Amino acid sequence: MRGCTGELDLSAENGPVSLEENGGKQKVMTQNGPITIELNGNNWSGAGLEAHATNGPVTLRVPSGYQSGVVLESDGNGPFSCRASVCNEGRKSWDEEHKRVEFGAGPTLVRVSTVNGPVTVR
Repeated sequence: MRGCTGELDLSAENGPVSLEENGGKQKVMTQNGPITIELNGNNWSGAGLEAHATNGPVTLRVPSGYQSGVVLESDGNGPFSCRASVCNEGRKSWDEEHKRVEFGAGPTLVRVSTVNGPVTVR
């Protein structure tokens, strides 16, 4: 989905979901499929994004200076790689089973999570 700025409720099994340059109120869920999200601009425009993958990887691309609050969580044993500039200022909490990073100064409008999938932030 590219450029969608309305209300979206999307689920997929065994297939990829990609969001790029979106806004609005969006909920995305996958089972055994990856989610790729590319945020654009300085903030999320709209009510928010909630994306969750079960047994699938999550990739989040965040531009430098992104201001909307973002929470990224991983449960299970998947690797967690946070290499974007926003990761340096993020608030991190980890243990063996749960990894969480929060960044941005504004209200939390973007929530991304996975269970048993790898996480990459670029």
